[in-house]
Amino acid sequence: MQSSKSSRLIYQAVFTNAAWAISTGQWAGEGATAFAKSLGTHAHERVVHPAGKTGMRSHSPTSETFDSQAIVRGVQAEVFPLEKNYLRSEQKLLDSLAKLETLWQQVQGNPKQDTVRDVEFSRRAAALTAVARWGYFSALHRTETRSEHIRIDYPETDPNQRYYQATGGLDKLWVRRDWITDETTKPPVFTTQTIASVS
Repeated sequence: MQSSKSSRLIYQAVFTNAAWAISTGQWAGEGATAFAKSLGTHAHERVVHPAGKTGMRSHSPTSETFDSQAIVRGVQAEVFPLEKNYLRSEQKLLDSLAKLETLWQQVQGNPKQDTVRDVEFSRRAAALTAVARWGYFSALHRTETRSEHIRIDYPETDPNQRYYQATGGLDKLWVRRDWITDETTKPPVFTTQTIASVS
């Protein structure tokens, strides 16, 4: 029985993450296409500015060199386990955020960038760390259970939290609430979610 519950949780998590990856990938591709087309024949004339410094060579000669693969494994250790990323609680989120913050400080150092692949790996490590921090920081600020966002310390859906959350920031994270203003025909009600445990 427990194995069946665990399998169901894994399926739900994989399905949700796959849907998110497909959707955001499509949006990003459409945005990149529109941007490229907007440049027209003057694309080669534009001035390019780097988007952030993390995962690139540090200008400080004293910066320690970080291992990109170790950073990725560290992020995976916080986001892969279902008991951390699927069955969430304030303490679990705070613990993971503390570890992710340590990883973020590490990627401020000098990565190995002897080859193009090294550059790819170092930027990937930085990107994964940033996204994991955004995700858990957002989850910490939504004190309810809603759809696939399960908070075992807040097992009910709060009708007063009808908003989307936008998050960002690198060294200092932030969360913004975008309220849903459309009127519903039915009065809001609390709905209790069934919480399954993972052994």
